[in-house]
Amino acid sequence: MVLGKLMPDLIISEVDIPEVNGFDLCRLIKKEAEYRVIPFLLVTSFYNLEHKVKGFHVGVDDFLYYPFHELELRARVSSLLRIKHFYARLQSEKQHLDDLVRRRTQELYQLNLSLITALEGANRLKDLSTGNHVRRVSEYAAVLAEACGLDHFSISLIRTYASLHDVGKIGLPDHILKKTGKLTTEEFEEMKRHTTFGYDLLKQAGVSEVAQNIALCHHERWDGQGYPQGLTGNDIPIEARVVALADVYDALTTKRSYKEAMPLKEARERILFLSGRHFDPSLTDAFASVADRFDDVAQHFGDVEAEENEAAAEASNAS
Repeated sequence: MVLGKLMPDLIISEVDIPEVNGFDLCRLIKKEAEYRVIPFLLVTSFYNLEHKVKGFHVGVDDFLYYPFHELELRARVSSLLRIKHFYARLQSEKQHLDDLVRRRTQELYQLNLSLITALEGANRLKDLSTGNHVRRVSEYAAVLAEACGLDHFSISLIRTYASLHDVGKIGLPDHILKKTGKLTTEEFEEMKRHTTFGYDLLKQAGVSEVAQNIALCHHERWDGQGYPQGLTGNDIPIEARVVALADVYDALTTKRSYKEAMPLKEARERILFLSGRHFDPSLTDAFASVADRFDDVAQHFGDVEAEENEAAAEASNAS
């Protein structure tokens, strides 16, 4: 039922009216969201509990029984209008608060993005790696997160924060971070500290826990042989498991100072071979279903520089 432009403050109806009874009239009106706030007063000739229950069920706000005095009618109408106006004021205040929350949330989001951009920039200045590495990892991670069935919000967070997986490298000394050859055992142990450096940095900066988990745990392995905590299986946050696969895939398929890029088919086979060892088996299954989309990302964000030693070492040492 549509009332057109008519927006009454109150509707009064009898139970018995032509063509449709008062209960059906109320039901039809209350089906329209914009009319649900209009009080509906049902007038009937006698008290009937079954009618009353039915009326409240379809949205009747109050009842009036014949015979009634004019003062009672005025009192009930006044009471219903007070409730309506109070509800309207609450809705207006709620809308105002919702608008404030949306604005503040957007401001915080923009601030967060600015912080992420600053951290990424600091990491690029410190590291020799190209910005295309973090862009590819972010896109690979988003594709993989979608393929394994994560919700849109989680996918968005992973895409945003995957770029910070190696932000802790700004705390590493240059002689390790910028070394062109293979790292020694001692140097690699020092390199591992970038995970805790990144976690501490992001936690102190108040960046999302998702970002903190990615920075800390993206080198954990499904079989517990990773670092820094040696977590196993589902104890590793899902966002870190996703980024781990994306990061290693990118290391395998890009050229480094001491190796050529692995062919895509071979890289795929390597990822699948490490299922249940390095990677979550459910993620490698998801990866297999979207590997062609990984190829598209790789072509769109191609490299122009060498990437970081640590990611390549991680990929080449995986077994």
